Amino acid sequence: MTPRRPLEQLAEAVQCGAGRVLVVAADPVVRRALIEHLEGLGYQVRTAATLRDAAAGLAERWPEIVVLADPADQRNGQSQGPNPDTA
Repeated sequence: MTPRRPLEQLAEAVQCGAGRVLVVAADPVVRRALIEHLEGLGYQVRTAATLRDAAAGLAERWPEIVVLADPADQRNGQSQGPNPDTA
């Protein structure tokens, strides 16, 4: 039997909802909504409010999928709050 390649393993995990997902979102409402939706699909979800927090968590465990929900609001790893142009 030939061992599966990492991309094949990732594709299988994504299709069946069994993969690990890291959600990066400064807004706690957005984080909660994504957690509920993704867990409902069978994913294991971890969250971070900033890119810095997300990077720190990567040392513990790598996700198969990363969701950046609001990267425009994050500068230097710090959440800057809502964008005044879109709020």
